Amino acid sequence: MQVGAIERGVGEFVLLVTGASMVLAPLVTRLAEAMGRRLERRGAAELESPASSDETTPPVLIAGFGRVGQMLSQLLEAHGFPFLAVERDFDIVRSKRVEGAPVLYGDAGRPETLRRLKIGAAAALVVTTDDGLAAEHIVAAARSEAPELSILARARDARHARDLIDRGADEAVPEAIEASLQLAEVLLTGIGLPEEAVVQSIEERRGIELAGVRRNEAAN
Repeated sequence: MQVGAIERGVGEFVLLVTGASMVLAPLVTRLAEAMGRRLERRGAAELESPASSDETTPPVLIAGFGRVGQMLSQLLEAHGFPFLAVERDFDIVRSKRVEGAPVLYGDAGRPETLRRLKIGAAAALVVTTDDGLAAEHIVAAARSEAPELSILARARDARHARDLIDRGADEAVPEAIEASLQLAEVLLTGIGLPEEAVVQSIEERRGIELAGVRRNEAAN
């Protein structure tokens, strides 16, 4: 306005909008957090599943119900193990609940969410979210709430795996290692090695790689 680049009326309007935004932003943030907590409580109240009603067998908790979490839940179901999942994406929660999956809307990095999941009575916690920072928060919060709980986590790479272990995970499996092992398994089988030998070789290599992650974490 001082140099005449914009008209005074337009400039005053922009200043008014900017000032209003600065005043309203904290209020909107608090409102959003309150709405999020309300949705989380509503999601917990609406959750009805065989896993949540079965008090005889502690469920495996799955933090993150994307591709990896869903695959893991299918394997657990196939072997008769109950599970209870928590996911921050409301669309995933809604669609999977329609299919009958025991999945809860919420943030597993929040202590109150973990308490609602009865984390202290869980068989184990598996953190499958692809958000690296969120995974670290979940592991740290879970370890604080349940010091004796077995916690396994999905890691982006070896360095991230060390960070997760440092925050309390018992095991952290880097995606890069698993992708390499799966590729090697397909290759070795394809060139004619016996399946039993391939499986043994892959398992041995997996042990070596995970032990290396452990050693590096201890050294640091």
